[in-house]
Amino acid sequence: MVASILMQNSFKKAFAILACAVLSGAAVVYVGPLALDALGFTSAGIRAKSFGAIMMSLASKLDFGGEIVAFLQSAGAKGLGSNAFFIGASVGAAFASICFWIKDKLKKD
Repeated sequence: MVASILMQNSFKKAFAILACAVLSGAAVVYVGPLALDALGFTSAGIRAKSFGAIMMSLASKLDFGGEIVAFLQSAGAKGLGSNAFFIGASVGAAFASICFWIKDKLKKD
């Protein structure tokens, strides 16, 4: 009986982690381009007077962070690419796993 409860609990956790992975991967694919556009990284380049323009200005003044601006500019111009789903899914699965780990630790204490 204990083994069946443990197996059922593990299955529920695995299913929840998988669901978080799929949902966060889909969110990155669909929400990512909207977020990039809202920050000012568009297909035509960095929009004037946007957060992206501020980032670019600070990166040039501080000589730091230019790689991040270049990556976001490229992602805004070309799209996030095919790996975006897998990166988002990995982050979602890791987040769900950490949440379950914290929940289990708090239960024991």
